[in-house]
This record gives sequence, C-alpha cells and structure tokens, in this order.
Amino acid sequence: MNSFSLKTFGCKTNQYEGEALRELLISQGLEEVTEKVHFFIINACSVTAKAEKEWLKFARKLKEENPGSLLVLTGCFLPESALLEELKNYFHLVIGFGERNNLPEFLKSETVGYFKSNLAVFEPLTVKAHKGHTRAFLKVEDGCHLNCSYCIVPLLRGSQIRSKPMEIVKEEFLRLLKGGFYEVVLTGTHLSAYGLDYGLKLTDLIKKLLNISYPFRLRVSSIEPQEVQDELLALMKDDPRIARHLHLPMQSGSASILKAMKRQYTPEDYLNQVEKARFYLPDIGISTDVMVGFPGEKEEDFEKTLWMLENLNLVKVHLFPFSPRPHTLANHLPQINRVIIKERMKRAQTAADWSLNRYANSFVGKTVEVLTEKKVEQFYEGYSSQYLKVRFPRLNKEKALIDNGGEEERERKLGKIHKVIIEKITGNYLEGVVKG
Repeated sequence: MNSFSLKTFGCKTNQYEGEALRELLISQGLEEVTEKVHFFIINACSVTAKAEKEWLKFARKLKEENPGSLLVLTGCFLPESALLEELKNYFHLVIGFGERNNLPEFLKSETVGYFKSNLAVFEPLTVKAHKGHTRAFLKVEDGCHLNCSYCIVPLLRGSQIRSKPMEIVKEEFLRLLKGGFYEVVLTGTHLSAYGLDYGLKLTDLIKKLLNISYPFRLRVSSIEPQEVQDELLALMKDDPRIARHLHLPMQSGSASILKAMKRQYTPEDYLNQVEKARFYLPDIGISTDVMVGFPGEKEEDFEKTLWMLENLNLVKVHLFPFSPRPHTLANHLPQINRVIIKERMKRAQTAADWSLNRYANSFVGKTVEVLTEKKVEQFYEGYSSQYLKVRFPRLNKEKALIDNGGEEERERKLGKIHKVIIEKITGNYLEGVVKG
C-alpha cells in the first residue's frame, strides 16, 4: 500500500522538485519500486502543448496497464483547464504547489481529491542528493512577474516572487557538496528575481555561497538578458568557482516580435549584454532559447533571428516552435502555418550548429575543466565550465597510471573535475586528453 513510482517532466526546476518529493516520500516510510506500484506520481509540465500531451499520454498508458494502481498528479498543470474533467478520470489525487509537503500523509491515508496551488509562500522542499546525477540542482526561487504574451508560467507558478531564505540555501548547498556533488546549479522560475521579496539580490546569495570553504563549481541557470548585473559578471571574473556560462533567453532577433512577445529588451540590448559578458569573460559560453513561429513572424523577422544565431558564437541553442497556450495574449493571435514553422526550425538548427562549431573551435589547443558525468564506450563525457560537451579517452596517455589503479581508479573519475587539453572537434564534442 505504501509503494510509489515517480516520473518528472520538464525543466531543471521541475527536476529538482521531483527529486525533493521522492526524498520526502522515502523519508516518511514509503518505498520506491518499479513493479507492483500502488501510487504512480506524475510531476507534470504544461509550459508547451507538446509537454502536456506527453504526460497525458503517459498517464493514459499507466491507467490502462495498471488498473489497480492509483495515479497522483502534481507539478505544472492548468488548474482551470478543459482537461481537468478528463484528468479526474485518471487521477486519484491532484495536488498543486504549496500542499506537496503533505503528500506522504495524503498517500498513506489515501486522500482523494483536488487541492489547488497555494502560491503565497515558497514551498518547504529540499534535497540531499540527485539520484542518477553527477550535477545537483538547487531551486532557490519560484514565481515570475514578467507576463510575456506567450507564457503560461505566471498562471502555473504564480506571479508573486518567492525566494528560499539564504541560510536555508547555504545549508542545502553545503549538504550537497558533502554528499559528493562537485557542481551545483542554481535554478528558479525567474532566477534573476531572487531576493526581491526580501530586499536582496541574486548576487547577495552567490556571495554567501562563495564564502563556503569547500571545492565546488557553481552554475547559474537562466537569467533574463535585461537583468544581468555588472556585479554578477565581476563575481564570475574574480572567482573561477562560478561556471563561465550564462543562459540568456533571446527568443527572437526581431524588435517587432520581441515587442509583441512583451519581452523587456531589444535585439540591440541583447547584443550589448553579450558583448558586456565577453568583456568581463572573453571565453564565456552563452546559451539561449529561441522561439520559432511566434504569431506575426514574417520572413524578415526570422532572418534577423538567423543573423543573431550565426554571429553570436553560442554554445547551445534551445529551439522550440511557438506553442499556443490558453489564457495568454498570444493564444488569440493569428497562427503561422506549421509547415512554415517546421522549415524555419530546420534553418535555425543549421545556424545554431554553425554557431556552436565556431565557438568550440576557439578552444582547440586550450585546457578546459570538465566535470565527467558518464562513460560511453571508451570515453568519459562531461561538460566544461563554459558548458561545452567534452570527452576524453578512458585509457589515455597516462595509461600505466590508470591501469595500476584498476577499475576503482576509473570510477573515481565520474563526478570529478579534470583538466583536459582539447585536441579536436568530433561531431558535437570537443575531444582531448587529461592534462598532467
């Protein structure tokens, strides 16, 4: 009766929350299993229609294959969706944000019902580890007040900024480091708004974490372009423990489309922010999000986006087609033909690949620090501080040393930082050998 299985969909913040819920349930005596599951828990994402369809399909399949099990829905889902009636046919319990710390109690008592989200306070969820990961995510903020015309996040997670107190963040951060994680990624719905509810800034939190006398790499996830502070860039320049990487969502290279999206910057603003970041850190990796096919996007608008992709030397581009979402302004605008969007997605991907290749080529002959995350055939693979994908041979020029250490020595390489001299590019990977 107290067995469960949990499946998470969506972003890094959702992944963090999924792990926090898993740890919470186990701490309260529930057992995680893969067979004869009593409770199937779906931690959902409804940011795009595609994501929503994915977990709904998963739920239908679970219900069909496990008629005696009980389904529980949580995470990002529309509280007033037309799908809600259908959801009630599949889910035993639907529980929103702010109530999930009660999930163990609800499951043990087999509570039935629908619990709306309480978006007034930061959820008291924490993690000790991340099962199956060599990097740890740490959620420090929730809520977004930007209200972009295409975005449903303020409805899903609230427009009120809620921040995790700095002392609690520090305790959780240190616990993750002591648990064996070298890299911790700070996440949030609107991360650069961290601390607004306390009269603080994100840089205040980062400074506090940098006071920890422990080896680590701190990575900052998505930051709104208009909110990148000189103070943050100065901290990154002065302390190599902060990853040389920023994710700055561009969305479009067209001024008119950005205005229609209700984004709070122009293409020139974006270019200036990238230039400023590279003034502080010449080798910084910049990744981005680009939306293709926003209503009203003409060919000349798209070509401006292509120009940005081709000229910014980006380390990663997350491309996604426009997805109309209910209760958003863009949902009511004339939609672009999906065939046109599909063709533009291909062109954008070609530009993104070219951008990465040019940026990656600048590292040939240089040394980068790589956190190894997995073994694939004869290689170790991981990410550099700049968020470049790097691999190096499991048996390299120090073959004798590794052979003497045996398999135990090889295992110790996972989840550790290694200095790798880059020799060439193969596909989407930089390849090199361990230095020293």
